Amino acid sequence: VQFIYLTNIVNFIGPLVALTLLSRLSGAMAITGYVVIGVIIVRFDRALMRLARTENDADRRYVATLLDFLGNASTVIGLRLSTASRGLLGRRMEAISEPLKRTVVLNEGKWFAVDLMGLALTWGLVVVYVWQSRAPGQAVMLGSVFMIYQYAQQAASVVSSMAANFQFFARMHTDYTSAAPIWQAPARLHDLAQERIDPDAVWSVAQVDGLVWNYNPRSAQPPGESARSGLHEVSLMLRRGERIALVGPSGGGKSTLLRVLAGLYAPHGGTLAIDGQPQPWSHLRNIATLIPQETEVFEASVRENLGFGQPFDDEELLAAMHVSTFDEVLKATHGELSTPLSERGFNLSGGQRQRLC
Repeated sequence: VQFIYLTNIVNFIGPLVALTLLSRLSGAMAITGYVVIGVIIVRFDRALMRLARTENDADRRYVATLLDFLGNASTVIGLRLSTASRGLLGRRMEAISEPLKRTVVLNEGKWFAVDLMGLALTWGLVVVYVWQSRAPGQAVMLGSVFMIYQYAQQAASVVSSMAANFQFFARMHTDYTSAAPIWQAPARLHDLAQERIDPDAVWSVAQVDGLVWNYNPRSAQPPGESARSGLHEVSLMLRRGERIALVGPSGGGKSTLLRVLAGLYAPHGGTLAIDGQPQPWSHLRNIATLIPQETEVFEASVRENLGFGQPFDDEELLAAMHVSTFDEVLKATHGELSTPLSERGFNLSGGQRQRLC
């Protein structure tokens, strides 16, 4: 990238210096004209990058919808939702086409303006030089006129090349920044270091006070009005060995609370105390494990789904399968630990997936 820009700068400055040496007026006009062209290029590219961000967002929604339908193909076919699914995908595709159409029109307008202004500036410099050099009874040097034309042409071609390179790199930057929610997410190095629970952790009571967690913490609420979603001023005491049931309507925040208590969601407010000692919320990753409600099966063997690459003996895996009665599933299907499972466990029934998970 640096080499391309350095080459363009050298090839651009050289003709401008030559034009200035041939005629100060021509040099001043060239500098002013190319600055104006550069400003126009930047304004066009800013508009193009706004459309590129819109296109990327629409494309992401289209791909997400397509993957959802592919991953739930049996449900879509079973409920006879194929036509509705195609219609939804078509609308997602139309959402991509709209910014694409505007991008094509704007891009063609940009290059039309750049080429036309570059051509006009080139001949304008020639005309100004001829007008400046004319004198009664004296001929205008054709070589000088040709030099003005050639230097102006070279500068114009460099401007066009710089415009193309700038647009290319600007699009790359826009595509990169479209993933800003991922790049700007806080690094969770501490969480990654706590992939295993601490078996030696000794605690008796975990006290949570004033727990607050919102789906959109930046959304401002009117004064005196509480947020409609999330957790607000939740306080509870957990004693080791107790069994507690969370009872409430769907969407009441039960699963969200469990994810917070498992250290998967970082609260936006509240305090945590373990045996009376204040602790950071990340400490929950040392002592808590969340077993999800969903049955997640990966496209791998039975052994890999059970061990996830950990050095477990086959005897340990077989013992775990016996506890969950998944060994009966393998026996009925003449399978073994190396038996491959399809994506999301589509070659297993719902009950069999629950036994495995």
